[in-house]
Amino acid sequence: MSRSLRLERLYKRILDYELVKNKDHWKFFSARKNDFYLPIHKERREFGTYLRRKINLKFKKFLKRNDISNSILDLKKSSLENCVKNLDIYGYFKLNKLLNKEKQDLLINDILDLELTNRKNNSKTTFRNFTIQKDKNLSGTYTLLDQNLALQKKEILLLSIDPFFLNIAAKYLNTIPILTQANVLLSLPSMKKENNPSELNSYAQLFHQDNEYFSFLKIFIYLSDVGTNNGPHVYIPKTHRNQLIDNGIPFSQRVFDHKIKEIYENYKIENVYGKSGTILFGDTHCSHKGTPLTEGYRLMLQFEYASTLYGSETPPF
Repeated sequence: MSRSLRLERLYKRILDYELVKNKDHWKFFSARKNDFYLPIHKERREFGTYLRRKINLKFKKFLKRNDISNSILDLKKSSLENCVKNLDIYGYFKLNKLLNKEKQDLLINDILDLELTNRKNNSKTTFRNFTIQKDKNLSGTYTLLDQNLALQKKEILLLSIDPFFLNIAAKYLNTIPILTQANVLLSLPSMKKENNPSELNSYAQLFHQDNEYFSFLKIFIYLSDVGTNNGPHVYIPKTHRNQLIDNGIPFSQRVFDHKIKEIYENYKIENVYGKSGTILFGDTHCSHKGTPLTEGYRLMLQFEYASTLYGSETPPF
């Protein structure tokens, strides 16, 4: 079957999924592996317009109802269009000083007692335990397993549905976005002197690309200062248009730096440094990774918005 026919079949399956009532969420999981590599960046964005028209979503009303003048963020009028334009071109865009100190403190207060789980060994902690009790036995990256807990916190919930975030997600995906993730990540230095490949893999500190959904946008919010030694997020601009899978690397497979430099020898690798309150918007079809910390910690809030839940192993929450 030709690429165009397979793509047409994929679009039809997504429409069927969206139009069927009481849909079996898990029925379409295999599509993620079999079909999600088909569309190129332009087609993923165009599909949002196709989808909203086919299922009659009230897109303009959604944007009007979520006017960015009601945002809690410290915005410039140009921020919205600049962000969407740069996301389209580069796959990422960073904005500084959107969250003032008061809002940051409110978010951190919401996070304090959420139970976080180590990605490798399943040990548990909280940010309060780390900061106040100063547990020295903690290392690696801790995340929130039950993300419903985050959305039960007022400040996190309000930020996740902030009109500015919803507008950027809607205009990038070209449809009404679905909030699919509200996660907290606490990253700490490893206790080992050398970077262990197993740890780098578990803590997403090797290059990879994501494919949880057909099209999606992630928002990373630094809630601590992130410099060279504090585990900055790293990405390769424009690789959402020349994906790892286009170069023979399966979705989510980890890739070491030397191999990445071979694949993208003419591309620039960007490290995202920033003060607490820095916000990074990313289409993580781009090649990206975290970096191991050598000192301090990195606290980060992460939201994700998708165009459809078709083919995902992650149930909505």
